[in-house]
Amino acid sequence: MKFWILLPFFSGVETSLSGPKEVSSWTGNSVNITCQYSENYTDDVKYWCGKLTSSCNVLVKSDGSVKSLLNQRMSISDNKMNKQFTVSVRNLRTSDSGWYKCGIEMQRPHTDVTYPVHLTVRGAEGHLSGPEIMKGLVGKSVTVECPYDKRYEQAEKFWCKTLNSTCYPLVSTDNSQKHMRMSIKDDRSGRKITVTMRSLMKDDTGWYRCGIKALNFDETHPVYLTVTGAVESLVGPKLVTGRTGSSVSIVCLYSDDYRDHEKYWCKEGILMCSSTLVTTNYNSEKERKSISDNKSSKEFTVIMKELKKEDEGLYQCGIDRTLLSDGSFRDETTSVYVHVKGPEDVLSAPEEVMGQEGATVTIVCSYNEWSKSKVKYWCKWGSDACNTLVRSDELQSKRRITLHDNTARKEFRVTMTGLKADDEGWYKCGIKGIIFDDTIPVYVTVKDMKFFSGPQEVIGSLNQSVTVVCHYGQAYKSHVKYWCKGNFSSCRVLVNTTGLCEDQRITISDNISAGEFTVVISHLKKEDEGWYQCGAQHGTGSPARDSVYLTIKDGSESLYGPSLVTEVIQEFVIIKCHYSLQYTWNMKFWCSFSDLYTCLTLVETDKTKSNDRISITDDKTQRVFTVTMTGLREDDTGQYYCAIKTGVDSAEYFGVYLQVNQGKPTQVTTTNNTVTSTALNEQKQTTSTSENSITNNLVLPFCIFFGTLVFLLLLTVIVKIKINERRKKEASRAEDDTSYGLNYSTVAFHKAAESSDGKEIYANVKAPEKRLKPAPEHEFVEYSTIVRH
Repeated sequence: MKFWILLPFFSGVETSLSGPKEVSSWTGNSVNITCQYSENYTDDVKYWCGKLTSSCNVLVKSDGSVKSLLNQRMSISDNKMNKQFTVSVRNLRTSDSGWYKCGIEMQRPHTDVTYPVHLTVRGAEGHLSGPEIMKGLVGKSVTVECPYDKRYEQAEKFWCKTLNSTCYPLVSTDNSQKHMRMSIKDDRSGRKITVTMRSLMKDDTGWYRCGIKALNFDETHPVYLTVTGAVESLVGPKLVTGRTGSSVSIVCLYSDDYRDHEKYWCKEGILMCSSTLVTTNYNSEKERKSISDNKSSKEFTVIMKELKKEDEGLYQCGIDRTLLSDGSFRDETTSVYVHVKGPEDVLSAPEEVMGQEGATVTIVCSYNEWSKSKVKYWCKWGSDACNTLVRSDELQSKRRITLHDNTARKEFRVTMTGLKADDEGWYKCGIKGIIFDDTIPVYVTVKDMKFFSGPQEVIGSLNQSVTVVCHYGQAYKSHVKYWCKGNFSSCRVLVNTTGLCEDQRITISDNISAGEFTVVISHLKKEDEGWYQCGAQHGTGSPARDSVYLTIKDGSESLYGPSLVTEVIQEFVIIKCHYSLQYTWNMKFWCSFSDLYTCLTLVETDKTKSNDRISITDDKTQRVFTVTMTGLREDDTGQYYCAIKTGVDSAEYFGVYLQVNQGKPTQVTTTNNTVTSTALNEQKQTTSTSENSITNNLVLPFCIFFGTLVFLLLLTVIVKIKINERRKKEASRAEDDTSYGLNYSTVAFHKAAESSDGKEIYANVKAPEKRLKPAPEHEFVEYSTIVRH
C-alpha cells in the first residue's frame, strides 16, 4: 500500500528545491516523497539523507553509488523532464520517524542544496490519524475527521494552525479556545475528532494539526488545507432585471491583482464593446450610469438609473489593459445581461434552465390576454442581435427545437432536444409587435453528460428521517447507484439499486428519466453522523462519487441551524435557529462578518437593530428564533450567523451560508444544497424529510379517502332501504288490486310522435321478472298511461 504525497506550492515564489514539510504513514506501509528542483540542477546527482544529527547520512543516491541496509527498503528516481525526483521508502518502521532531507549534490566549493522533510511513522494501533490533504472552496465549509486510539477517549482535543514551526490553537474541546468560523467535536463512541471550518477564505490555506493533549507530549496529525475558488480574475452576475424608470446595481468582483487597474462598463455590439459608457477614471454624477470601485472589498459597482426599454441588452464589466504572461495586454471582461421590464408584464419565463448533454429541456413562456393572436418566437442572442430559431407560424415537424403555442393556457412551450455543449448561452422568448417586440431573456445551461453531484451537507434529527437526492448525467443512466458510508479511500456500501441492503432503515430509488436517485434514512441514530458517498458504478470501471456529510441533531446543542440555505433573487428565505434552555431569555441576533473579527449585527430581538428586508422573531416556548430575509439580491450571498448574546463582550455563534442564485430554482441546482428535517414546517420547501412530516403528508389524503368510503357505504345503505320500502308498498298495492298482474307505466313523448291514422299507440314495457300474481292465460294485458306534450 503506497501513499503519494502531493506537494503544496505557492505561486510567485521561486525556489531551487522544495518538497513536503510533513509526511506520515503507518508501520508496514510504503511512502513516496517527491521533491521539485529548478532547471539548472537537471543534470546533478540527487540524494536522500536522514536521521539528522550533526550531519545528514546519505541513504540513497540517484547515481546508485550508496549501498546500505536501509537502501534495500529505499529507492530514488529522477524525472528530469518534470524536474522532480521521488524517494520511496518501503516496509516502514516506527524507528524510521525523524528528520530527513531531499538533497542535490554540488561540486566544491559550492554547498549542497537541501530541503528538510519530517517523516512520522505511526504504530499499528494508531494513536492519531487523519487525511493528509484537504481541499475547500472560498465561502464554503470543510470538515476534517481525525480518528484516535481508545487510550485518548478522555483527553482534550484541539485544532491548531502551524506558522513558523509553532502550532497556534484555534478551537479545543474544553472551550478554552474558540473561533467564530470553526468548531470541534469529540465523538468518543466512534473515537474521532471532527473539525469544521466555515466561510473559508483564501488565507486559510496552510498547515493545520489535529491534536490530543497527552501527559508528557501532544499527539498531533498534520493536515494541509488548500482553499480554492476565489475570484481568479473577474466575475459578475449573469442577469440583472429592472423596470422602466427604476434603477439597478451591478456588482463585479475582481482579484487582488487588479486592485489599481481602471474599471469600466460598456455595452456589447458587433465588435464586442461598441462604446464605453462609464469608467472609474471618468465618472459623472449627472449621467444615468455611474461606477464606483471599492478596493478594500475588491469589487466595483455600476448603477444604471431611470431605466429605459432601449437599455436592455448585453453589457460588460471590464478591467483595462491586463498584462498577460506572454508580455501582451488584453482587457479582462465578464458579460452581464440587463433585462428591462415594462410597466405591464407581457411575458414571464424562467431566468435559467438547466439540462444535460443529449437530454431535452422545455421552456415555458407565459403571456397576457392581448398577445394570444400574435406570433411567438425563440431566438439565440448573438453579438448584436437575437437570431430567430423557431416561430409559432412555421412548420414544427422534424426539428431539434420546436415551439408550441397554447392560447387556451396563454403560454408557449419551447422544446430543445439532443442538447449540445454549444447550445449553452442566452436566448429570448419573444412576441412579435407592430413597432417593438416583447421579449424576456432565458439562460440555458448544458451540463456535461458525466456530471455527478449530491448535497454538500445533510442535517437530520435524532429518531427522525432524512432524504438525500443525488443527481447524475446521461452517462450514468445504466449504472448501479449506491449509498456508502466513509470517504473516497474506504467506503462501505449500505444499499444499492440492485437489491443490496445492509441496513433495513435505508432505502434507495432511481429515477432515470429525471437523472436522480433518492436515499431515505429512517430512525436516525447519533452514530449515523459522518461522511457518506453518493455513487454510481458500472462493471469494474471507476465509480462516479460525491461526498455528503450527514449531521445528526439531538437537541442538546446550545445553538444550531442549517449550514447552507439556497434561494433565488427577489424571493424570500426563512432560517430557523434552535437554542438550548439556558439561552431562553438571552438576546438573539443575526449578523455577518464585515472582517475577520467583527460580526456586524443586521437585526436583533431587542429591536435596537432593525432592517427593512430582514426581521427576527423569538419563540421561547419552542426555543427557536426565526430570521426572515425578503427581496433577496445576488449580493446577499455570503456567510451569516445565528447568534446569542452570552455576556457583555461574548456571544454564541452558528454559521449559515446563504447562496442567492439567478433564476427559478430547479431540482438540479437548488433542491439539495442543504437538507434539514426541521424545514418542512417552514414556508420554503427543502429536500429533507422527517418521519413526522411524512406521516403528516399522508394523514390528509388518507382521511379524505376514508371519509369518502364511509360516505359511499352510508349512501348505499340508505338507497337499499328506500328500494326495499318501495317494493313493500308496491306489493301491498298489488294485493289490493284485482288478481291480474298489472304493470303501470308512464310513457312521455312529443307530439311529433302521434299516429296520424288515429290508431291506438301501445307501449311495450318489460314486466318485472317476478310477478306478484300470474295473469290469466286468455288475457295478458299491460296498461300504459300515455302523456302527450
